[in-house]
Amino acid sequence: MATTMPTNSSNPYNVMLAERYDPTSIGPGAALTYHGMSIAYNSTVIGRIKSWAPKSYSRDGTYIYELNMYTWGRPIDYVPGKMGEPSISFSRVEMWEREIEKELGYGKLWIDLMDQNTPFSVFEHLYKGTVPYRVWEYLGCWFKSKEYSDYSNDGDGIVSVDCELAYVRKRSVL
Repeated sequence: MATTMPTNSSNPYNVMLAERYDPTSIGPGAALTYHGMSIAYNSTVIGRIKSWAPKSYSRDGTYIYELNMYTWGRPIDYVPGKMGEPSISFSRVEMWEREIEKELGYGKLWIDLMDQNTPFSVFEHLYKGTVPYRVWEYLGCWFKSKEYSDYSNDGDGIVSVDCELAYVRKRSVL
């Protein structure tokens, strides 16, 4: 029996090929995605990011209670309070002679975090395809933690650094 190409597909398995992806045609409802994140300092890319997790949407608050026959000790209201402590957790692949503290302009490797003596700013860029969609600047960044991770002795060994930054303010640049 001869196999014929179905008219509604592009191969003999009757599987339609997807249309070519056009990143400039992303419309509303598409997933917000990052493609190839990097750390930049003074407009110079200083490393690839493996993970990036800003924490800026938390705040304290106080529940209001009223004892009566209707609420039975359940809260009746919530009064929002001060903002939580904003921070950013991220992982970066380290590069020979370009460790993160050197790339941030400190000039030398740190013995510990007490060697950081000035704050810096970080920019986060989100692109909608190839078009800039949103840019956040995190001001007054200080390291809260910096730990080396992912040491391995097989294949292409990669050394990563897991960090947490405290920052003072986040502002929209775009």
